[in-house]
Amino acid sequence: MYIEILGQIFYRFTLSFTSSLFSQQLGQTMGGLVRASDLAFFSYIYGVLEKDQYKRFTSWTRAGTMAGRTGAYLFSQILILTHWSDYHTMNKMAFYIASTALLVCFFLPRIRWKTMVERIHQTKATTSTSTSSQPKSYSEYVSYRIRRLHSHFKQIYSNPRIRKWSFYWAMTTCMSLQVSLYYQTLFGIVQIGDDTPLNGFADAGYTFVSVILILIMNWYSINWDKWGELALVVISTLSAGFLVIFSQAQNAYPMYACYIAYEAFYQLMITISQ
Repeated sequence: MYIEILGQIFYRFTLSFTSSLFSQQLGQTMGGLVRASDLAFFSYIYGVLEKDQYKRFTSWTRAGTMAGRTGAYLFSQILILTHWSDYHTMNKMAFYIASTALLVCFFLPRIRWKTMVERIHQTKATTSTSTSSQPKSYSEYVSYRIRRLHSHFKQIYSNPRIRKWSFYWAMTTCMSLQVSLYYQTLFGIVQIGDDTPLNGFADAGYTFVSVILILIMNWYSINWDKWGELALVVISTLSAGFLVIFSQAQNAYPMYACYIAYEAFYQLMITISQ
């Protein structure tokens, strides 16, 4: 989690206070590290909570993240429309906010390795293991985890359902990252001469719709073992259609609609796969 925050600080610092090509390349690299470290935050949550709380807190955490982004996008768009700020100033604001978030991290509850050892005792895989073979120190715990990586990998990915959802997660995340790289460029092509683009409202729209969809999904109990594959096929097909229309549209408003629908479906399915 610290890596994610530090990466965000470095990324925003390069955007706000540097101008060389190399520094921007480093910043984009750190931006990629930030996206990759997103899982660390959920790993932290799962380490604090009990297993029966995972589903509920995953949904609420993802919904909370989307709600926060909605507010940020709306606030930023209003600042641009009213000419109270510019993009450079907003990057500086993001830098200072990320720096403040780093301070908050120091006050979050820590996950003790002894707590994780106690959970090892409670799992079926270790019930037959003698107490004397369990880690007695942090170094032994790290060594134990490293030794078990291979067996855990085989155990987890021997499950066809996990392989299916993991593959879907990887492919859709790659596609979402690709879309995030070119969607502003496509908006710019059809907005030549427009001094007041509403792109921030489009981002706020998809995050708001994501919150609604995630909360609805959390409200209803759905058997994803039964309906998961159908959901993958239907949503993937719809998402592909949205991207085709998005790439060919010559007006910003249908592009906004397709972008909102695509990103909202992506956030919904990522939440389900977690």
